[in-house]
Amino acid sequence: MKEEKGKYIIIYPLYFDTKKSRKKGRKVPKKLSVRNPDPQKLFQIAQRLNLNPILEENKRHPRTWFTEKGRLKVKKVQSKTYILKLIGEKLVKQG
Repeated sequence: MKEEKGKYIIIYPLYFDTKKSRKKGRKVPKKLSVRNPDPQKLFQIAQRLNLNPILEENKRHPRTWFTEKGRLKVKKVQSKTYILKLIGEKLVKQG
């Protein structure tokens, strides 16, 4: 089954890493980020938010192909910024 372009959003753990600057790839404010975000935890949060996530553990962020592992693919129900903020809020609450 072929996926239609624009129906999914790609989310890397790097987007929520407190240790990264915005220039280095963090996409949410520091107050919505944590140290070393876990792709599994992001997957669970996305499931609870009914985003129909797909965890792709063998994928890496193109800029940090040598360290960061995994990414999420979630159904696009809102803008990417909105979805990242929702996930970031839940991630920070979990600790």
